[in-house]
Amino acid sequence: MLDLVTDHEIRAAAFALVRRLQDENGGLSRDDLYNGVQWRGRRIRLDGHVQGIWKPKEMDGLLSIKTAWPRQRTGRPDTYPDQRQALREHFEHRDVLEYSFMQNNPNHRHNQLLHDAWRRRIPIIYLIASYPAFYQAFFPAFIVDWDSVTLKTRVAFGFESPPETENERRIGIAIARRQYDHAAFRENVLSAYRETCAVSGVMGRSHVGVAELAPSYGPAADAAATASAGVALSKLHRAAFEADLLGIDADGRLHVAHRADLYRSGTTSRRQPESTVITALREINGARIQLPENPSHRPDRELLDLRYQQFLRAN
Repeated sequence: MLDLVTDHEIRAAAFALVRRLQDENGGLSRDDLYNGVQWRGRRIRLDGHVQGIWKPKEMDGLLSIKTAWPRQRTGRPDTYPDQRQALREHFEHRDVLEYSFMQNNPNHRHNQLLHDAWRRRIPIIYLIASYPAFYQAFFPAFIVDWDSVTLKTRVAFGFESPPETENERRIGIAIARRQYDHAAFRENVLSAYRETCAVSGVMGRSHVGVAELAPSYGPAADAAATASAGVALSKLHRAAFEADLLGIDADGRLHVAHRADLYRSGTTSRRQPESTVITALREINGARIQLPENPSHRPDRELLDLRYQQFLRAN
C-alpha cells in the first residue's frame, strides 16, 4: 500500500535532483526526465513522456505536469524564438498559469490526479519546454483551482505552501518568468554558437554554458537578452570568466589575469606544482574567440568593453 512517508521521500529526492540538474545544466533534458531519481534501488521517472500529467506508481500523488515544445510550428532553428515567445506568453499579465485537462473529460484519471493535487495542496514540478526536448522545472508549483466547466486547472508558484494572496501569487510568477527569460536567453546564445565553446571548441549543452556580458547593475543592466549579450563558453572558461581570471576585450581577444598563476593548488603562500587548469588558460592568452556565423548574433562590442573594464578593475 502507498503511504505518505514514501511519497514525501520520493518527492523530496526528485526536487533535490531537479534543483541540482538545473543548476548544473540550465535545465533538464529528456534523458534526465527518463532517468529520473533513484529511490531504494528503483528508478522513478520525473515525467510520463507522452502524457503531460504524471504520477509514478510508487507515489501517492501527482509528481509533475508538463508543457512541451509547440508542435504546430516547423521546428526549424530559425523559428525557435517565435516558439519560445509563444511559451513565454504563458507568464504575461497574470498571477497564475492555466493548464488544460486531458481529453476534455473531467473524470479522466489524469484530470482526477490534478483534482487530487488541488484538494490536498500537493507540491509538484511544472516542466515547461525552453527548447525541443529540454525543459525548465518550476517547483514547488501548486494546483490552486480545478474547473470542470472550462476544463482547466490553474497553477501558482509558492515556497512551502500554496500562495494565499494575489500578491504572493504575483511574486511567485514573477520569479518563474525571470527564470524562463534567463533560460530563453541561454538557449538563444547556445543556438547562435551551435552549442560550441567560443574558446575551446568543446561541444554539447551538458559541457557548454553561457557567460553574460551585461553587468547586473549600471546602464547595461537592462540590455536585451539577445544572443549578442552573451558568449558560449565551456564550464571551465565560464568559471574563469566569471571570476575575472579571463577577460574578453571588444575585439574578441582573450586576456588571462596575471593573478591566475596564484591559483595552482589552493594556496598562494608558497609555490605550488604547475596546474593543468592554469596551463590551459595560459595557452589561450592573446587568442580570439570564435564568432557566430550570423553577424547579429555576435557579441555586442559595447557590452564586451563594459565587461572587459570590470576584468581590468579586478586585476
